Amino acid sequence: MAAPIGNNNAKKLKTIEQKEKVYKSYCQHLSLGKCQNSWYYEDDGLTLTSETLEKYIKEDVDFDTIHKDIAKAKGLAIWEDVLAKGAKCERDINTAAMQMIMRNMYSWDKEDKDNSQDKTINISRSCTCNNKC
Repeated sequence: MAAPIGNNNAKKLKTIEQKEKVYKSYCQHLSLGKCQNSWYYEDDGLTLTSETLEKYIKEDVDFDTIHKDIAKAKGLAIWEDVLAKGAKCERDINTAAMQMIMRNMYSWDKEDKDNSQDKTINISRSCTCNNKC
């Protein structure tokens, strides 16, 4: 006989300890400036991807979203630092690669549905120093 609809039998994260350990791993990954989709968890007999964990985060009150928001902010700060150092000629950066990272991870040049103003960020090099920028 099949389980009733809406049961939690297939849920992988059943204890608070499991949830905390997996969520901490996820937040750590994001805080390093890594993409959400590249996270996975394989430990303690559990296998999860970010897609699965995002569903848990959305549906389970045990996951406080402030931790994820802070982790994402830390990750963005890493990339902003790279951009700032590149703009000041303190670090050599690949402009095309940085544009792809910022576009794909942080939607920097995508149109905001609530605001139709152009929010394109131009990361092209216009360095006037004599370094090898």
